[in-house]
Amino acid sequence: MSPCCWFVAGTAAMLELAHSLGILKSREGWCPRRTIIVGAWDAEEYGLIGSTEWVEENLQVLQDRTVAYINIDAAVRGHVAFSAMAMPLLTDVILSATKRVTDPSPMPDGQPLQTMYDAWKKHWRNDSTPRILNLGGGSDYGSFVNMIGVTSADLRYNAEVANPAYHTAYETFDYVEKFVDPTFLYHVAMTQVWGEIVRDLAESAVVPFSVGSFADRMNSSWHRARTELTTMFNLTMEIDLDLMTTAVALFGRNAKSLVEDISKFKTDGRLHNPLLVREMNDRLIKIERMFLEPSGLPGRPLDRHVLQAPSRINSYGSISFAGVMDSAAYTAEGYKENDPAKAAKWLKELKLHFIKVVQIVDRAARFLLAPARTLDQTGAN
Repeated sequence: MSPCCWFVAGTAAMLELAHSLGILKSREGWCPRRTIIVGAWDAEEYGLIGSTEWVEENLQVLQDRTVAYINIDAAVRGHVAFSAMAMPLLTDVILSATKRVTDPSPMPDGQPLQTMYDAWKKHWRNDSTPRILNLGGGSDYGSFVNMIGVTSADLRYNAEVANPAYHTAYETFDYVEKFVDPTFLYHVAMTQVWGEIVRDLAESAVVPFSVGSFADRMNSSWHRARTELTTMFNLTMEIDLDLMTTAVALFGRNAKSLVEDISKFKTDGRLHNPLLVREMNDRLIKIERMFLEPSGLPGRPLDRHVLQAPSRINSYGSISFAGVMDSAAYTAEGYKENDPAKAAKWLKELKLHFIKVVQIVDRAARFLLAPARTLDQTGAN
């Protein structure tokens, strides 16, 4: 584990969650529908080595059967507001969990404590719901998302300003106890919301994925990307951006149909047929996997998710349609630097990768409504 107290705080929450799950099993006889694996990783600061090695060692079984990965390293950096970065399929399960956990922030005039959801929503006061941010890089969810397409999230309580002790010798238990979370109630709340999310994912008969949110974020991400692409050199003469727009729209329509089918599935009797439940869950957990490009993004063979990846200029940040945007940016740089060889190389990469992504999005859209018999027999039930 990293020696930093922030990440030890995440480990403390993980150990307490594991202890609580063990009590449920030993004392209450609880047996979840799906296996829960609790993991702690070595060498995160040295390049996510521990988690990456584990993913590579268990790649096939993880890719076939994993429903989701929930990451916490710096569990509590402050107590301003709960924060979540996640793939959009986890939107509903995260929002639901925060509505069931009490936020420890004291309220004025003796008012009752609010839920984490309410406190989080106030932080995003201009939004109708709390904002879930895109996953970037820099933590152990990286290999799960970018290499094998496992739907993932990263959770924490954030501070109002950046932590001045971050990665210094002053980042100690004493610092956390005095300045960050003196009562450790925020650590308790983080453990509770983590547990609620895990329990929902492990117990729900139908995996509680937000297919509509996935489609909505893809649509908004593509429209932002398209706006940016149209400002780069004479790009619209080189690739037909309407191809992607059409594929994204098809995914949106089919996602809406699948959401409606899931709603009917829960009430029309199919929920009592284990084979139909298995088929539905196989479909849901494979949605994220559909967006993997086996050869990787241009110049980034280990980053295979075509919809999102760490930014090339900020590995902690995120960029949508990363392969397309990076290739276009490098092409523009070539023109700007009067380097025709560089521009030609990356324009070729851009054209090839763009068509690949269009095909991937189109194939994923059709997969949403594919007949059940076309689904593989591996997955989570």
